[in-house]
Amino acid sequence: MKRRDRGQVLVLVALAIFVLLGFAALGIDVGYMYSVRHELQRCADAGALAGASAIRDYGKDCNDLTQNPNGITTKAEAELRAIDYATRDDVAKYRLNTVAGDIVTAICPDNVTNNPMRVRVDVQRTVPLFFARAIGWDTAPITAFAVAEAFPVSQKVKCVVPWGIPAPWTDTDGDGDYDPGEQVHYPPTAGECDGMSVTEWSYTSHDNGARSVRDQYLCQGSLQTLKIADPHSQMTPGNFLALDLAALNPICPPGVNVNHGANFMQFMIENSCDCDLGINLGDTLPVVTTEPGNMVGPTLQAVAPDSYFGPPLGYPGHADTDSLMNQDPGAYWGSDNMPHSLNPDWQGANFDKSPRIVRIPIYHPDVTYNGGVNTLAAAGKTSYQPLDFVGFWVQDIIYTKVGSNELGTVVGRYITVGGFGTGEAGEGPAGSPVLNIRLVE
Repeated sequence: MKRRDRGQVLVLVALAIFVLLGFAALGIDVGYMYSVRHELQRCADAGALAGASAIRDYGKDCNDLTQNPNGITTKAEAELRAIDYATRDDVAKYRLNTVAGDIVTAICPDNVTNNPMRVRVDVQRTVPLFFARAIGWDTAPITAFAVAEAFPVSQKVKCVVPWGIPAPWTDTDGDGDYDPGEQVHYPPTAGECDGMSVTEWSYTSHDNGARSVRDQYLCQGSLQTLKIADPHSQMTPGNFLALDLAALNPICPPGVNVNHGANFMQFMIENSCDCDLGINLGDTLPVVTTEPGNMVGPTLQAVAPDSYFGPPLGYPGHADTDSLMNQDPGAYWGSDNMPHSLNPDWQGANFDKSPRIVRIPIYHPDVTYNGGVNTLAAAGKTSYQPLDFVGFWVQDIIYTKVGSNELGTVVGRYITVGGFGTGEAGEGPAGSPVLNIRLVE
């Protein structure tokens, strides 16, 4: 090596070290930016899901201008919830704060798809950089967004109670039966529930007096019969609105006898989520079968409060502490047309966690007719495809005794509830009273 070449390697190594340190420094800044981006995305996701939960909780999309029980529209509720939850987690050690210059926006309907069931949340924070300042890059704006939707649960629906009811209709001739040609009020249409009073209820008389016209529709708070006991007061002879869910071959915990009709009926009313069972719209195999028996005993045990057992009503047997009404005693339907529980775990937005909230299939009342022939009465049992899955709050069970026949009819209030399962994206909640939420972007 010539003398004049000495020291060149040292210079090249020094330059290489400088470049490598520069890349390492930029790598630290870029890594920091990705970390902040991840935290922002978490905030956006939480906000979007919280916003969509308002649609799920109140069964109204963001185009509905009526007020919910909080006194604001669903749009306002969704956007307030979204911003609240988007600002609850730390981003680079501090929560998002619009006063400090952060950007947090929520909009429903989603301003890209204009879907009134979707909530979009955008967040941004400008963060200081470290080594990049050497090249004049002092700060960087980091952004994230998320879109969540409320969607109708229609596939692999979980936690279904073994009752199935027909969609309400106008009983033109007043005979208590559905007759072909009578108007079926399903799916709901905009405005049909406006201006109609809600049927009141008395736990003293276990009666409501005159039914409101509203009860002929699936309106929020409409009173519906969920399980019939009196064979002289039902849509069609032989159908007590009970389902044989054992025909779906559920996988249940050890000790649960699926093949024991009465015991399994009671178990599924009280513990609808404990068996691995999912029902789809349009299911034909396995079929959903109506029970020909009235199943009064297991229904009373599974629903009724302690007061129904022993004097003065005198129902033989013992009270079941796991019954739906015993699990949430003192709950009531409020003047805001929503259920209220005395248990703090089931208050506010958690109302649908109460054991008295049930999810059941609904079917078209003409399913039992074939050319004008009542096939249900002729066959004793029948099957149908669910038209939808609906939510109810169990209001009461009406116990009566006619001669030696003991009767127990369950009544409930229609309500939009959260559900477990999957489904396709929906454009609105009408006809979709069991909703779930998910991220879509």
